[in-house]
Amino acid sequence: MPTTTVTTGPPTTLADAVRDRILELHSQGVRTFTAGDFPGAARRTGRPDTWVADHLLVLEGIGVLRRVGRAGAGPRTWTVSPGSEYLR
Repeated sequence: MPTTTVTTGPPTTLADAVRDRILELHSQGVRTFTAGDFPGAARRTGRPDTWVADHLLVLEGIGVLRRVGRAGAGPRTWTVSPGSEYLR
């Protein structure tokens, strides 16, 4: 008997997985996050785990995220920049 594969849409991109997780955190009242708050996001998209931190750094570089806290004071922490419209 032949097998059938069903897909529900295009594969999730790393950018989508990160954005979805940030939206999830915000819905839970969490306003700051680290790369550690994205368990499995990269793996679900077929990417290495280190790519999540890289993607967060890119979002910081283009002004979507803002770094919170001081350098050297634990893991890098971000929040969504006011006015970035990233959460819409």
